[in-house]
Amino acid sequence: MSARVIFVDDEPNILRGLQRTFRRLRNEWDMDFLDGGEAALSHLSENPVDVIVSDMRMPGVDGAQLMTEAARTHPESLRIILSGEADREMTFRTVGVSHQFLPKPCNTDSLCEKIQRSLAAKSKLPRADLQLAVSGTACLPVSEEALQSLKVAVEGDSSSLEDAADIFASEPGLAAKILQLANSAYFGIGQSVNSPAEAVRLLGIDIIRPLVDKGCFQPMSATPALNSAVFGNTLAQAKTMATLAQKAASEAQASPAEIELARVAGLLHNIGRLVICTNFPNCYTGLESGGAVDPAALSQQEDQAFNCTQDDVGGYLALLWGLPDPVSSAIAYQTTPGTAPDPRDTVLLALQAARQAGGDGRKEAAA
Repeated sequence: MSARVIFVDDEPNILRGLQRTFRRLRNEWDMDFLDGGEAALSHLSENPVDVIVSDMRMPGVDGAQLMTEAARTHPESLRIILSGEADREMTFRTVGVSHQFLPKPCNTDSLCEKIQRSLAAKSKLPRADLQLAVSGTACLPVSEEALQSLKVAVEGDSSSLEDAADIFASEPGLAAKILQLANSAYFGIGQSVNSPAEAVRLLGIDIIRPLVDKGCFQPMSATPALNSAVFGNTLAQAKTMATLAQKAASEAQASPAEIELARVAGLLHNIGRLVICTNFPNCYTGLESGGAVDPAALSQQEDQAFNCTQDDVGGYLALLWGLPDPVSSAIAYQTTPGTAPDPRDTVLLALQAARQAGGDGRKEAAA
């Protein structure tokens, strides 16, 4: 079945240009080019959609309004904003309802690749409810301690950007979200940012503070059904893998950028489990024994429940959020490195070394 993709803009010349550019994909995508937000809403009311690519500034229904409605009615869709310029308040409105924010004009080859890779990752998840859980994820759960420390770090005259940077670099839910915002053009950055701490410094306290105040980072208590033992084990495992992967990359004499990417890949290697334990808490019933959790048992339960791995789930989310390519690839192929586009990638190898050192308690899948 062809992917259903809509492009939305109020400028006819831009729509015609997009139509010419993507004509070569007419046998792969079922495409519609819609004149403005109101036309898009009408289309969404009558049709399923896999991908929405929309301008931000449009008369009547703007891109933020369109994405808000699309996230409600078509949460399974990939939602991308294209914008040459947008005020900060309008941008804040898109943070929780869009997946990526690209500068306009954008590189159409890059846009095409982002869509194709995301659709391919989605196809690895056999269950529609799991696909929906990933595309509907606006943020990942964060420990109460980290969120409270973050609030203290960004409040008032005593706010500390460096303290905030350290906190964002320490937990997967915070690190993944801040990398999403920095690697897209939400706040005018839109460059390749490999480090959560670097992302915080680039965004600055004046953007970080309202993100915290507006609830863009959710504590685990916001999901009452969340299995606290699984969540705690996932965080501990993420931090262990971050340390081991960083060490492995350093010992392999990787560049400083690759060492940080390896650390981030380790920290985010099990974000797929965070998606699963948030949306399907009953998946893990009966796995606790006195509060202890066996990571291998968690993986077995996930595989049996969804006929795919947490790596597939995390890899899809990483692509949706536009996280750095080496990190996304390492997450997706960490237990099947032989099937990766580049099995010898430094970051993937570092994550492999971390796993072999006992970082996540799972066995490597057969090639």
